Amino acid sequence: MLAILLTTTVNRGSIMNLFSKFTLLIGFIFISSCVSHRFLEKSHKIAAADELLKKNAEIKERYQFTFRGHEFVGFPNVYSPLIFPGASKQSDLPIAPGESFLEIGSGTGVFAVSAAMNGAQRVVATDINPDAVANTLENARLHNVQDRMSVYLGDMFKPLSPEDQFDVIFFNIPFCHRNVRDKSLTMLGKSLFDPNHDILYRYLKESIPHLKPNGRLLLGYSTTHGDVPLMQAWAKELLWDVKLLNKDGDEKTDFITVELYELSRK
Repeated sequence: MLAILLTTTVNRGSIMNLFSKFTLLIGFIFISSCVSHRFLEKSHKIAAADELLKKNAEIKERYQFTFRGHEFVGFPNVYSPLIFPGASKQSDLPIAPGESFLEIGSGTGVFAVSAAMNGAQRVVATDINPDAVANTLENARLHNVQDRMSVYLGDMFKPLSPEDQFDVIFFNIPFCHRNVRDKSLTMLGKSLFDPNHDILYRYLKESIPHLKPNGRLLLGYSTTHGDVPLMQAWAKELLWDVKLLNKDGDEKTDFITVELYELSRK
């Protein structure tokens, strides 16, 4: 009788142990699947981007370009609207006169300066690239809006004070995941690649305390080069409502699409 009871107990223990291992295995497979979906490197897009990065890096002198009918200047070592179509394909930003505006990753400053030119009351821009900060300031002076603009060197929201809030925040974000460490990227590379979509997640999370009540978070993104399902999942997790305002291109026929999303708090 005792032997039968011990055998039964051992068998039940073995079964429970096997069940636990099976559950862990299923969980590992599920997590692995999620990770591989989240961080899928689009190699054919990256190869093309690398070629454009080389052209951008070859720029050694300041140059002039036109954006929305206005003349701007571009600096070496700054993401160039002449080479990359992301800025020129992006739609006009919905900023009302008198609103405050923050741009993350200003680059040449075309969006921040345009916001000031179109009547935004207070405009702030940040960038991690010292050359981009200088470029944005130069274009602010060129269009005589430097008195309504502040441009800071730093990582996304870090240059701001905790009390800084805005009606509109915008980031024409680096689209592409790449299987590299962020520290291995050049300054130009950081304007184009987002390893593990870390910048995307940080933007969705760290923008929350800097947005005024009823404010709008704007995101420049790409179906072809980014991961829209992941963006929408993270937005839902962080309690954002997502609305597509504009889309340039068709992922079925075009190499790149450029979208503008508006996010508001639930």
